[in-house]
Amino acid sequence: MPVVKRKRMFRGAARGRVFQTVDLGAGKGEYIERQSRRFPNRKYAAVDFLLGPEKFFDAVGQRLHKNGVGVGDDVTTFLRQMIERKEKTRHLNMDMPYPFDTSAYASESQRAFKSALEMIPRVLLPNGKFYITSESSWTIRLMQKLAEKQGFAARQLRTIPPLSSSDLLTTAQQRALRMKQPDYYHPGMVWAFANQPIYRLEITYNLKKALPSKDARRKLAQPRASFEKKKPK
Repeated sequence: MPVVKRKRMFRGAARGRVFQTVDLGAGKGEYIERQSRRFPNRKYAAVDFLLGPEKFFDAVGQRLHKNGVGVGDDVTTFLRQMIERKEKTRHLNMDMPYPFDTSAYASESQRAFKSALEMIPRVLLPNGKFYITSESSWTIRLMQKLAEKQGFAARQLRTIPPLSSSDLLTTAQQRALRMKQPDYYHPGMVWAFANQPIYRLEITYNLKKALPSKDARRKLAQPRASFEKKKPK
């Protein structure tokens, strides 16, 4: 009897390196570091403007790199490098971008998100996911509309409780942030998340978007069968 294998979530082979997750706005990088230690055979990348030459964050970047994590400090630049190197990823994360309704940071935040959205077909594997978290429900709703307008499947996930003070930047880390990005920093920004629930969005690079041809989708949907060796009587 033929044994039918289950369909794979991510279709097709990708040239170059394949990341499990590229974390855009990785901050201190704890999540990606934990994942890289838990799954040493998988590739991860952390991208955040904090991962630059300043004393504290340079040490963070070196530690991540030591654990096999790719490190970048600009979203658009890193994604373009992935395209040039023919690299793909199964997941994209964008953690707590500046809210679109915050006048001082709205344009920069929207630019980064739209740039990532435009590059999804070239960096994300078919059926791959783009996860976003934000303390602004308005921002999440607008992101969902922008994604659906471009033909992606998007849905809001269950909210998570507010962050605790231990999850936020320390005074020394805030100082490093202020030195690196003085135009984007203000004293209340770091603590603005403390009492806010976190809203989540899932954007899927669905097969219909990735493979417009029905014949191509039908071919991938065909189950792969393998035959067991007959046992001797």
